[in-house]
Amino acid sequence: MKRRFLLSVFLFLGILISHFFLFKVWQAEAAKPVRIGILFDGPYWNYKKQISSIQRSLKTLSSGLYDIQFPQNIILNGEYDLKKIQLYADELTSKHKPGIILTFGVESAKAFSKKKSLSIPVISKEVFFPVELGLLQPKTYKPINPNWTTSYDPTSDETILALISKLTPAKEITVICSSFICNNNPKIIKIIKKFQFKSGIQFQTLIIDPKNYLRQLSKLKTSLVFVPELYGFNENQSKKLFQKLIELQIPSYTLDGLYGIENGALVAIDFRNPEKFGRSYALKILDILDGKNPKDIPVIDYWKGRLIFNRETVQKIGYDIPLDYFYEATLYGKKTKQKKLTLREAQKTAMNQNYNIKIQALIENQAMLGVQIAERQFFPRINSGLNYSRIDDTRADVAPQNRRETKFEFKLQQQL
Repeated sequence: MKRRFLLSVFLFLGILISHFFLFKVWQAEAAKPVRIGILFDGPYWNYKKQISSIQRSLKTLSSGLYDIQFPQNIILNGEYDLKKIQLYADELTSKHKPGIILTFGVESAKAFSKKKSLSIPVISKEVFFPVELGLLQPKTYKPINPNWTTSYDPTSDETILALISKLTPAKEITVICSSFICNNNPKIIKIIKKFQFKSGIQFQTLIIDPKNYLRQLSKLKTSLVFVPELYGFNENQSKKLFQKLIELQIPSYTLDGLYGIENGALVAIDFRNPEKFGRSYALKILDILDGKNPKDIPVIDYWKGRLIFNRETVQKIGYDIPLDYFYEATLYGKKTKQKKLTLREAQKTAMNQNYNIKIQALIENQAMLGVQIAERQFFPRINSGLNYSRIDDTRADVAPQNRRETKFEFKLQQQL
């Protein structure tokens, strides 16, 4: 009996020690630096901000289990050169061989997604219209390449179209597309035609090149310009483009978020909340490090876009912000003085406005008033009352005579 007991104790200690060593081995493996390779289409404006956001989120979420590294020698810039982007994609997978690869830009995403033998997991920054570009399957939104993943909101098309139709009553809109994107992706034109079919608005496409874009814009006549991301244009060129549109008194709507607004766009939809972006990609990285296959990581991610208007551009081109957006949009830039209107101008402005939103605001105010009244029932209260009564009846006793009696009652009550 004693021998069996000692054998059980030794067996238990052996299992405990083996588990301890296995834990130490796992901890050592987990603490090894995970090298992350990065491929940019080119030196686009917010890539550094996005990488910083991912790094901050990784530091918060990984709790020190992983030593994440972004070595400088495998952060590669394709400089908007297709051959260079493809060369760097091959180098990352065959020469540098990092643990995970991140891509920023349409062509960088395609360079890995199209690889038949992709052995390293790749996470691509969100790409607009990934189905049309052959990155995701049409109905399931599953990645075409099982070792590649991204983030996509399938409702973004409708969001963009809904904004366009409210920004201008015009039936004709010009889409400005950088030559780097449109010339290398003929399907983009088909995407624009799909927009035209859905909205009933006539879409025209103007493909611009960084070398002669100002001359191309000088002949432009349209009621609204839609500007996707200006791949291949530097910050100075982007500013000049929007300034030219202001000079031509043409409203511009961009997908470049706050960057486009800072450069002079009239209005932008911003899908990129920096912290949400960083957390989304950090979670994908950690899922892969935990052994999850990229094809099993959910791609669908509903982006919450905010609308931003540039106050200065609004004033320069004389644009009236639709009342539907006046309360919900972010206004960028310095406040301007209210425009003085004559009675006739005020009437004309009022007739062109949609007052449904004002009626809704009135209903909300009335509801809030009802809430305040209800809340007052729970406040401390002092109630007082004064009661007066007089009795003037014949007495029914031995000495019959009228009974006159006057009574006053005063009540004071405090309710907590």
